[in-house]
Amino acid sequence: MFAKWDIENDCLSAGPQSLKVDDSWLPVVDSVGTFNKKTHSKHLRLGDGQIDYYLIERAFDWAAQNRGIRNNKLSDTDWTQVEDSPLSASKKQDYKDYRQALRDITNHENWPNLTDEDWPILP
Repeated sequence: MFAKWDIENDCLSAGPQSLKVDDSWLPVVDSVGTFNKKTHSKHLRLGDGQIDYYLIERAFDWAAQNRGIRNNKLSDTDWTQVEDSPLSASKKQDYKDYRQALRDITNHENWPNLTDEDWPILP
């Protein structure tokens, strides 16, 4: 991969692309490897005769995001707890337990950096 760097503005001006257009195009080196896209983002900078990828930690409020997800999951199951719900007593209890687990999610050991596996499973 090759790209062209605008030195005056300290930013990428063209590319990356697979073909080198002229000698002003520099090789792009990606030594970042695998990374968590939830917590980091990948960027380019001018290196020594090349353009390098590097990681920046994302400034994101995962706690607020996950509370919103939790609140939506609770809202989606409100109907299961009303008196005239068509669910059996046993199934209603399953939903009650699920909803309590959602309320307790902020106590999870991985909070607020939850994975899909950390969330309670819908009955």
